[in-house]
Amino acid sequence: MTRISVVALLLLGCSCQAQTDAKLLDAIGQVESGMNRKARGDSGKAYGPYQMHAEAWHIGNKQLTAEGFKPYALTQWRNETAQDMVALAYLRWLRAQFKVAEIDFPTPAQMALAWNLGFEGALRINFDPKMADQTRQSYAVRVENLAQ
Repeated sequence: MTRISVVALLLLGCSCQAQTDAKLLDAIGQVESGMNRKARGDSGKAYGPYQMHAEAWHIGNKQLTAEGFKPYALTQWRNETAQDMVALAYLRWLRAQFKVAEIDFPTPAQMALAWNLGFEGALRINFDPKMADQTRQSYAVRVENLAQ
């Protein structure tokens, strides 16, 4: 069962893509923090269960605003609905970036690399887990296994 907040799921609907993204995000949360809603990492610069940095949070909020949803200030990072809404919006933004790169159906491992390295960082290694360092290879494989 996914651990995404019920409010976030209701706001986003139950489309097939929303369900897939909820499973992927749950897998990311498990690997990043054990789904610890209070987690802080990277010397306090990564927030919540998905270990989002301020830039990713900002991009997620821009996506939410573009879709007609209210944004959430970074100071709300402890709020479960804010965590899930911003993270799911960031996933949708990542998917859009993949489409621009002519990758219509990125694998969970490719999405995990883009989450962990940022889209540009994952692009530099052609979204190939085998081209990443051992830690990130393991990360991508663990996310993919949990997301399926």
